[in-house]
Amino acid sequence: RSRLAQSFDYNYGDFIPILRPFLRGYLKICKEVKERRLQLFKDYFVEERKKLGSTKSM
Repeated sequence: RSRLAQSFDYNYGDFIPILRPFLRGYLKICKEVKERRLQLFKDYFVEERKKLGSTKSM
């Protein structure tokens, strides 16, 4: 279980040194996608809530 918890970067980087640069790029993309999704989710839902709130108060 603790092995799974370790980062992919560490695991694959140690066993397959050749893949290390590719892996770093891949992880960066994963991180960016995750952040973008969170931002989109926040924007969409927060804006919707604000709209609902403003229509109710009127």
